[in-house]
Amino acid sequence: MLDMIKTLLNIIDDSKDTIINYYIGAYSNKIKNMTGLEKVPSTLEHIVVELTVNKMSGKTQDIKKVKRGNTEIEYNTDISNIDMSVYEDELARYMIANVQFIPING
Repeated sequence: MLDMIKTLLNIIDDSKDTIINYYIGAYSNKIKNMTGLEKVPSTLEHIVVELTVNKMSGKTQDIKKVKRGNTEIEYNTDISNIDMSVYEDELARYMIANVQFIPING
């Protein structure tokens, strides 16, 4: 995922690897927590890539607070507040399609 993210962001050196790897881990954990999976499957890795690219390019910094007198703008940079609702249907479809039933021997 790291190489794909760097390609999409036009990053050619290793200067941002630490922060990119942090976001990869954080978004992967978010998906694992939502799905109960121990590992993010390759078919869902694109979600981690999209979220990380958006975060790195500043597209996910929602405005948290605006103050007009002397102009103050505060951005929401807390990763725990990231909106995953865009991916909920896809995650649910994955879980339904990949559920494994354990036979009950009676």
